[in-house]
Amino acid sequence: GWQDIETYGEHKLEWLRKYRPFTHGIPRRHTIARILRSVVAESLLEALSLWINEQRESQGKSVIAFDGK
Repeated sequence: GWQDIETYGEHKLEWLRKYRPFTHGIPRRHTIARILRSVVAESLLEALSLWINEQRESQGKSVIAFDGK
């Protein structure tokens, strides 16, 4: 959940600072939730679709089965 993400961020703060300054520390769980909820579901689906297609092409497969068959 959101608390777990916040806790993970607190434990990995030094590592995360390689990518962003986090001047005021890790955002609280409520802020993390608001940010992630603001991402439109369509963009997530589009990004997932692009990633799956890249994986499929890189492995030379015509289809990737999600159900394991």
